[in-house]
Amino acid sequence: MKRYCVNCESETEMRERLEDLDADTGVFVRASVCTRCGGSYTDAHEFERAEKEFKAKNVLVFEKKIVKLGNSLGLWLPKEISKAARVGENKAVRVYVDNQRRIIVEAAR
Repeated sequence: MKRYCVNCESETEMRERLEDLDADTGVFVRASVCTRCGGSYTDAHEFERAEKEFKAKNVLVFEKKIVKLGNSLGLWLPKEISKAARVGENKAVRVYVDNQRRIIVEAAR
């Protein structure tokens, strides 16, 4: 379907696709993607629907800075995250990297 793309500043072909609202939350939005530049657009109603679904799942997302701890790097976990994941001081976690951009931390059993 043809629509106006603000990146290309022209009428261009758009394809519909599902996009992850936020890294691995399992909440997706329907988006129109420009076939020329790859720009992705979601209308306000679809975004509101996805946001409500996101909140209903009780997904906790925080943006934190990496800190230097001696010769290593560290990350302080907010209390809400440690409580939800049932981890605390001296509890083991498993850390791995996915796609060179995502660091995944899992509570060990």
